[in-house]
Amino acid sequence: MYSIGIIAAAASIPNIMRIDAEMQKECRVTYLSYSSIEHLLYVYRDNAERFDAIIFGGSYSYNLVKENIGKFTRPAVYFSVADRDYFRMIAQIAIENPGQDFSRVYIDTPDVSVDFESIFGRSGLPAIAIEDEKKLSYSDYWEYAIGKYRMLWGTGKVDIFITRFSSMADMLRKERIGYRLLLPSEQSMIETFGGLRLQLLERQEHKEAMCVGLVAANDAEAGDDSRKLAILEDFVGRFNTKAGGIFLSYRQGDRLELTAAKSIMMKLTRGGTTCPLLTYLEENVPFSVSIGWGFAENILKAHQNAMHAWEASRNQEGSSAFAVNEDLYLIGPMAEYNEGTASEERGGKIRMVLPEIYAEKIRNVVLEDKEQLFSAQEMGKILGISKRSAARQLERMEKIGAAQAQYRRAIHQKGRPVKYYKIMI
Repeated sequence: MYSIGIIAAAASIPNIMRIDAEMQKECRVTYLSYSSIEHLLYVYRDNAERFDAIIFGGSYSYNLVKENIGKFTRPAVYFSVADRDYFRMIAQIAIENPGQDFSRVYIDTPDVSVDFESIFGRSGLPAIAIEDEKKLSYSDYWEYAIGKYRMLWGTGKVDIFITRFSSMADMLRKERIGYRLLLPSEQSMIETFGGLRLQLLERQEHKEAMCVGLVAANDAEAGDDSRKLAILEDFVGRFNTKAGGIFLSYRQGDRLELTAAKSIMMKLTRGGTTCPLLTYLEENVPFSVSIGWGFAENILKAHQNAMHAWEASRNQEGSSAFAVNEDLYLIGPMAEYNEGTASEERGGKIRMVLPEIYAEKIRNVVLEDKEQLFSAQEMGKILGISKRSAARQLERMEKIGAAQAQYRRAIHQKGRPVKYYKIMI
């Protein structure tokens, strides 16, 4: 398990702690606070070598250390404020202060491009720190910024300062300067943490070939997306535990991202052709899912391949899984089961191609009436899976002689006849 050091101003740490449980699943996390520029540099120098990677509370502390100490000896990132975080802050101010004149709201120069004009309908709102501030060294910027806040507040032209300097919070409050502290949202911080994990995996000493999996609920289906993601996370975790903890899993936006050694996943998926995870999820979650696997010689290319595979899966009806290998070949839809090698003594032909739980359900139903015919829709209800998935199971049984297909259509019906199967036990 990787060790991560988080260096942040004391006022930022409670916000970062909101994703502590998420980070602790994957890494050992240690929090280190600082109270001044000199203290920040001391904390970094004294602790950097203890960790596999460093996360800074914001861009200011990251750039300040880089400016004074030089190249980082460990992977280092910072929790950045995304454009959506600015939009959220503006919405909060508008709700709390109806009629607020945003020409009297002052914002530090954003690190990212923020389209304020699309919100306000014209340029110049809110007031943005001038570009020449970027010419200042990071060591000088803190004193410059607090001096400017005091000066502008004294003119009476500013009602609210939106600042990313959490280290200024106590001073601004004591001097009764109106401010709002802009901190990264949970989603923004989780994205940063996920990117750091990719860096760490890439730096593994042996640089073993990697596999990345992307898992998500299908967009077209109704339901609370956050709830569906929580259900997915739970059952993917259960599958991983049963499989021996073969991959790392974390949330990335509206999906789960899984990382594992390629050699392990190739064995589990029989060379990237079957997907036991899909079978497990179809048996346990009440919605269809899309899975994309990417195989490559490094984590970044594996992630790119997984994205291509996931897009192919999302274009399918119902649950499905695809894979893209190192040679950029798309494989899929992958089989939804881990093919067994059970002998005839353990249950007959249908257990040669189906998971045992499916075979047992089919056997129990067929024994009640051996002449009964089943459509894919009816078999889906019996097995608790989608119609499409049931059709694939029946087609596999037909190939080995465990099912016999018939087509039927009532005289008054139009269109294609319905395909029924007689199960041979």
